[in-house]
Amino acid sequence: ICTRHRPQCLLCPVNADCRARQMSRVEELPTRKPKRSIPLRKQTLLVARSDQGLLLVKRPPTGIWGGLWSLPELDENEPESLLARLGLEATGQAQVVGEMTHLFSHFRLQAQLLQIPVKPRGDRVFESGEQLWYNPQNNDRTGLPAPIAQYIANLERYSS
Repeated sequence: ICTRHRPQCLLCPVNADCRARQMSRVEELPTRKPKRSIPLRKQTLLVARSDQGLLLVKRPPTGIWGGLWSLPELDENEPESLLARLGLEATGQAQVVGEMTHLFSHFRLQAQLLQIPVKPRGDRVFESGEQLWYNPQNNDRTGLPAPIAQYIANLERYSS
């Protein structure tokens, strides 16, 4: 169907075979393609705070936000196993402190933010380069995905 000559269907090079003209629907056809639906991924991100700052973990080198610092992802319903893996223990109750939505090219991320006050377990020292305590006053924003940097900026503004 020729769309370049709409509504001048008589000038169209395929005028004789034009289905829109035959059905007297030149102004309506062709219709636009329906928008592609973008899948939704739900995730819970851990906002682990201590007197040292906000815990960030380095993302894997490939994939979304590859190699950048981000909030830890909580894959299971209970955060205790993630805290144990990170060498932390909770010092208070977990509470949902918000939600973050970010649109990627091929999916929409909807992340629930679960905040837990924490402290390191025993003499645990973080592995070099994989975890860090982030303090917005002492650290610059290098290596943070834009939505995480924006969330941290808002978090600090409202908790001051």
